[in-house]
Amino acid sequence: MHDTDVRLIVKANRSSNQLYKVHMRIRSNAYLQLTTVSEKNRWHSRFGHINFETMKSMIRRELVQGVPSFTFEREICESCLLGKQTRQVFPQATFYRETKVLELIHGDLCGPITPTTLAGNRYVFVLIDDCSRYM
Repeated sequence: MHDTDVRLIVKANRSSNQLYKVHMRIRSNAYLQLTTVSEKNRWHSRFGHINFETMKSMIRRELVQGVPSFTFEREICESCLLGKQTRQVFPQATFYRETKVLELIHGDLCGPITPTTLAGNRYVFVLIDDCSRYM
């Protein structure tokens, strides 16, 4: 694995079960990164990323103990933004379908599969006709 400057970060060999095992250790303190988080954001995270207005109300009504008083300015929490993002739904049907048989063929090579087939094959090549959906 390389970083954006194409420097090697992680190198691993593939094991017999097709997994890559990485033994991590710190080579240099240069790879460590220190970030600071404001006290208000720390409590926002501890409360499960609740709304800042709700947190302000909880502190004002003294519903929680040990939380210091904060000045609440409008801030953006990256985790909250990521949690509110949605993805486009996958279409139930395609917008375009061929009208003639064998005009468009989709192919997919699957494998290696275990156990092997009766003929001893480890790969399956599937072809699907777009018009008839015949495989």
